[in-house]
Amino acid sequence: MKNRTKLLTLALVAVLLLTSVVACGSKKEAVTPEAFKTAAEAAGMTVEDASDIYTDSIFTGALLATHPDGWKVVYLSIDTAENAHKYFDTMKTFVEGKKTGAGSSQTTVRDTWASYSQTNGGEFAYVGQIDASMIYVEPVYADSYKDAIQAFIKTIGY
Repeated sequence: MKNRTKLLTLALVAVLLLTSVVACGSKKEAVTPEAFKTAAEAAGMTVEDASDIYTDSIFTGALLATHPDGWKVVYLSIDTAENAHKYFDTMKTFVEGKKTGAGSSQTTVRDTWASYSQTNGGEFAYVGQIDASMIYVEPVYADSYKDAIQAFIKTIGY
């Protein structure tokens, strides 16, 4: 009886841990363009409208945030989550095509969001999608800016 109670307790703890891990990683909230702009400006970045660059019919808005050190983050509003996920795949493939040798990458795909990061040849790139929005970090020198970029990405929740 004592062993059975221990087993049930361990099973319950395992289920609770698994549930909390899945729940924490499964839902993210997209930031609005206004919230992106506010966070970028708070991080010392200059934000400008980039709608004239992203003119495909799926884009409903675009912002370009430039850090004083030169690294940039593009924020895209896309007409549907389905199109955002398709564009995520396109950008992921584009970044993967820039590989020049040994490096590392990480892909995470969930129901409503996806992320891809790549460090290669001293450069770091990131693509993140939540619902009908996306961010893209152009490749920059990882040793210099990777930590700052990842901190900003974490701040906006991508």
